[in-house]
Amino acid sequence: IDRSVFGVPAGYSKVASTLESLHAESQDSTAVSSPSDVRSDGLINYVSEAEGYSVLLPKYPKIESKVATLNDGRIVRYTLLTSNKDVVYFMAAKYDYSGAIDVSRPETGLQSQLDDFLSGGTSTLVTSNFTTYQSYKALDFVAVSKKDSNVTFRGRFIIVGSNPYALTSVSYNNQYHEENY
Repeated sequence: IDRSVFGVPAGYSKVASTLESLHAESQDSTAVSSPSDVRSDGLINYVSEAEGYSVLLPKYPKIESKVATLNDGRIVRYTLLTSNKDVVYFMAAKYDYSGAIDVSRPETGLQSQLDDFLSGGTSTLVTSNFTTYQSYKALDFVAVSKKDSNVTFRGRFIIVGSNPYALTSVSYNNQYHEENY
């Protein structure tokens, strides 16, 4: 069953589990960014010229490209970027669909992204609200892990053109601070 106007890849609901598992691993970023990529506040401005976006991260990300087949047969390609700062983990993803997606109802598509994130059953929604970021429709949310109430997910789904993006941070032991998001 296609759960959204975007046809969110079935594997996306496992993102919460994936991010939680990063805490158990030592994520050592071995790739070195150039000095021009590092800002004065210590964040790295990761630029993907091939994907056409940039994102600020605390260190050079681990990059994974994935392909999934949706229920309607369309193909979606997405790239996951993961990085961490102490016990706060960050994930950014851009989704590219093989066929056109319906962006005429952005709130419906954004809500579907959030529903799919929660469908893995590993977290409970605390709050969510629709917003606008640089004139783009977005949905911000906060969720808490069902396994460990000290694990907090904070994220934003955003639509730019015909591409949905996901930005998520995971903090442990209440180590979340506004400057980390």
